[in-house]
Amino acid sequence: MVVRVLASWYRMGQDEDFPAPGVGMPKDMREPHRIVDARNSSSRQVLLDGAVEGHVLVKNVNRTLPLREPRLLSVFGYSARAADEQTGQGGGFPDSLTFGAQPISWQEVEAGFTMNEDFDWSDIGFNGTLISGGGS
Repeated sequence: MVVRVLASWYRMGQDEDFPAPGVGMPKDMREPHRIVDARNSSSRQVLLDGAVEGHVLVKNVNRTLPLREPRLLSVFGYSARAADEQTGQGGGFPDSLTFGAQPISWQEVEAGFTMNEDFDWSDIGFNGTLISGGGS
């Protein structure tokens, strides 16, 4: 068993030219570590590697897992958090979480309800990434 683990470690080149500690998840969050800013184009390779290595695919062969037709799909991770604004706790209108419009601004929600055809719509999602998705 040890030979298999060490052989793959050497085969994958983890003994030489391995990324410095701090890229990705550090061993101890309380210690200083290099932060990867996802908005910086120089971090593209680190982000791609993390996305590829972070995927988990589950195949339910012979119904081994207690899964049926999923009714809800949840996304978990550092980017999968509630938006900083319009989280449904402010009570103000419009509340984008109520209407499923998390990635757009309240101005876009209002323009949608009033059918404002002259509104300058944003090309990108507002306030970050997907929080969670439903259905399958």
